[in-house]
Amino acid sequence: MVKMKSLALCQFNKRNRINKSYRFLFSSFPAFFLVITLLVNVKPSPAQDIASDANNSAWPVQIVAVNLSVQEAMRSTGGGGMGMATAAADAGMMTTDEPKILLLIKCKNNTDKEVKTIYWESIFLDTKQQAILKQYKSKKKIKPSKNEDIEEKLDYDSKLIPKSIKLGYRIVKIEYSDNSVWENPVKDATETSFIYKSYKLT
Repeated sequence: MVKMKSLALCQFNKRNRINKSYRFLFSSFPAFFLVITLLVNVKPSPAQDIASDANNSAWPVQIVAVNLSVQEAMRSTGGGGMGMATAAADAGMMTTDEPKILLLIKCKNNTDKEVKTIYWESIFLDTKQQAILKQYKSKKKIKPSKNEDIEEKLDYDSKLIPKSIKLGYRIVKIEYSDNSVWENPVKDATETSFIYKSYKLT
């Protein structure tokens, strides 16, 4: 009799544990479903970023950084030297020339040869939404595994350059000191052949 009561008690406890397990599972189901939903709705990174990284790593000279610098030049309307220019500024006789925009790029030579000249391009949309492509020939010696800064003027009407600009750039050709040459296999200036970075001009 005692054994039958113990057996009945064990079966009751077992059923009770199973019922609690089911209740826990179904009570936690909404949270589990929410986690699954969030994971499904995660969006991948833009393809342009992946393409940009691939472009840069494929170039023998890596562009480490690109910056835009705006320089305003003051000009005196009168003659004379520095003293006259200071006096003209005090008298309100100074005029401001059109701002000059400089492209400053830091390059790293990832080859075992010395770089002599870099041919590169930049592209952006002006205030009229026209694509403006600029080409540069930068004579700069860069030793193997070393970094160098290159500065070029963005020769374009500053009034047509938007305050928020998305600038694209790419290396087209590299000449080495031993007279060997590397050329970008992508000949056409397509949108995906550039690396892009956004800037705000003040």
